[in-house]
Amino acid sequence: MEVDTVTSTLYTSGDLLGVFVFAVSGGLAGRRAGLDFFGVVTVGALTGIGGGIMRDILIGDIPPASLSDWRYIVIATLGAMLPMLIRPTSKRALHTLLILDAGGLALFAVASTSKAFHFGVIPLAAPLIGVLAATGGGALRDVLSNEIPIILRREVYALAALAGGAVVAFGLWLQWPIIPVAIVGLVVVAGLRILSLRYQWRSPMQQEDPELA
Repeated sequence: MEVDTVTSTLYTSGDLLGVFVFAVSGGLAGRRAGLDFFGVVTVGALTGIGGGIMRDILIGDIPPASLSDWRYIVIATLGAMLPMLIRPTSKRALHTLLILDAGGLALFAVASTSKAFHFGVIPLAAPLIGVLAATGGGALRDVLSNEIPIILRREVYALAALAGGAVVAFGLWLQWPIIPVAIVGLVVVAGLRILSLRYQWRSPMQQEDPELA
């Protein structure tokens, strides 16, 4: 499917911003885990580009944008280094990590769903690509910083990405303007994620087993 300049610019910009935000969150997680400088940068950079690489391989954009466009590596590295300037153990740092993660989740879900759709992925499957890209980097971050990945916890995480991705795919399928569709998708993902943290919502399919409490 031919991609117009506006659409290509939009999801590339969302991709790069998502890489930066996730790289900062990865670097911050690395600092909280007590890693050295190299470890912090490695975790941060992989967090920033990991999900996008998986997405591009699946949709056939080879080599992946993160490995063929110098901006991705540079932005991921700079984002990963930023947390070296703050205290990683403060309560504010944890709050910042959660907000950054919500922002990265939204940016990647929307940009990746849009990219998948315009690379010929059917509307029903495009949001799944968005979920993979949005959660892949965070999963790498959590594993490398010795945490249980958020996607495996009892939290509204992948569901938030799926909801926003579905909004984007539906809007693109109906040929609605890409910019308002993307904005709505971003609000849905970030809004659901932040509200779930605020009110401690849990996935309806992951209710706590009373026998294990």
